[in-house]
Amino acid sequence: MFRDICEAITADKRYVLAWIGWARDDDYRSVDILASAGMAQSYLDDLKISWRDDLDMGQAPSAIAIRTQTTQVCNDARIHTEFKSFHEHILRYGIHSVIAVPLNANSHSIGVLVIYSTQKNAFREGEVFIFDILAENICFGIKSRRESEIFHQVFEDTISALATALEKRDPYTAGHERRVTDLAITLGKEMGLEAVRLAGLRLASMVHDIGKIQIPIEILIKPGRLTTTEFDLIKAHSVAGYEILKDIKFPWPIAEIVRQHHEMLDGSGYPQGLKGEAILKEARILTVADIVEAMSSHRPYRPALGVERALEEVTRLRGSKLDVETVDTCLRLFHERQYEFPKP
Repeated sequence: MFRDICEAITADKRYVLAWIGWARDDDYRSVDILASAGMAQSYLDDLKISWRDDLDMGQAPSAIAIRTQTTQVCNDARIHTEFKSFHEHILRYGIHSVIAVPLNANSHSIGVLVIYSTQKNAFREGEVFIFDILAENICFGIKSRRESEIFHQVFEDTISALATALEKRDPYTAGHERRVTDLAITLGKEMGLEAVRLAGLRLASMVHDIGKIQIPIEILIKPGRLTTTEFDLIKAHSVAGYEILKDIKFPWPIAEIVRQHHEMLDGSGYPQGLKGEAILKEARILTVADIVEAMSSHRPYRPALGVERALEEVTRLRGSKLDVETVDTCLRLFHERQYEFPKP
């Protein structure tokens, strides 16, 4: 965002340099340049910027803007004493005008937007108003990003709590969600899934079996063969998980991924009998990860079958019931990349 802003400003050739700095609260009161653009970018080379008021560097418009939280304008830089430390630089680049706009948040400045022009009187009232508004928008963008990160963490914590509750209820499958999640995310990365979709896949994988919370524990830990009625209850966990999650306002289709993770390409899966591309890509990845982990691990009704047996099974189902790309990627991960499930 910062880089795009600087490039947009300097697309107007009147402005030879624009940069955005982050004000640190260290002993030097340093200002880190986060982004810059323009024909005069080399002006910033080896420039150590500070907003301390007892340093010559701290008398520049950028420093004063940070300290006072007010916009600083110099429309003839050569005659302003604030620029005495930069006089050689200014002459070299033919800079006449400078504006420094503070990025104000929570009653203090977190940074500054600085723009340079080779024209005198480049920053009149109209320009000052525009750049003040731009600085406000930058601050809004920073705030929105921070809030987004906080909300994302809340989502993760909520999902983690749900997964932990399920594991504590069913000790025989403790760790299943974590191992499935690790394999699903590794598959997604290998398949080039975008970061935003990987985030959704991770959260969905963590609670893909949350619907089992409504199944009597006696059925979940039953060591023998399930009756038809008992198996129907097990199969209903996909819909139950969807019902639990569907009203949470996730920025990803978490509930739908959970509902679809037992669907098969040929329509033989459940609960909706979806076919092919009607099944979300994330759900297709989760299905393969779920099968491989479940077959590899111990269950009350059978001993662990092992990874190789699980890989043979997904290979058998490749193309008919399971996604070809996902299965091929899974085989490559285990056979060529020596992937292993995370240890408890």
